[in-house]
Amino acid sequence: MVIDKVNKVMSKKVYVDTLSCESDKKVGSDSTIFDNVDSYSRFKEFLWILHQADKRCLEELLGKRIERNVELNSQIEKSDRKIFQRKIVRSSKNYNLTQVAHLLNVHRQTIYYWIKKSWLKPKRDSRNYPFCTVLDIESLMKWRNSVKKEVEKSL
Repeated sequence: MVIDKVNKVMSKKVYVDTLSCESDKKVGSDSTIFDNVDSYSRFKEFLWILHQADKRCLEELLGKRIERNVELNSQIEKSDRKIFQRKIVRSSKNYNLTQVAHLLNVHRQTIYYWIKKSWLKPKRDSRNYPFCTVLDIESLMKWRNSVKKEVEKSL
């Protein structure tokens, strides 16, 4: 990194001491002498123009990056929006344990046994009653079918 350390105006000459720094250690120094204030001002203007060009280039790169991210997110959103909406709708429907037992064709006491064994972990409503969502019931059905298949294989 080049840092302007000292600007001195002495007898119509401008001295600019620059230091090359690396990890806060002095690597080397260079002294540039300008014949007059006009050449120094042109040099400062040149540096300002370079700075502005770098700034514009950086802004363009950041803008392209943001546009690319927005485009990717919109593509992801389009495909996943439907999936998320379906999941939200399905997870918003709540079933009490009697309804769950009826859907699974088992006795209500079986559901309570599964809860006791921690095979089913229902959520609780404001009255602390257990309930299950469609997603819970689907995962329970998959678990139940896998257990049935294991039992059939063992026989």
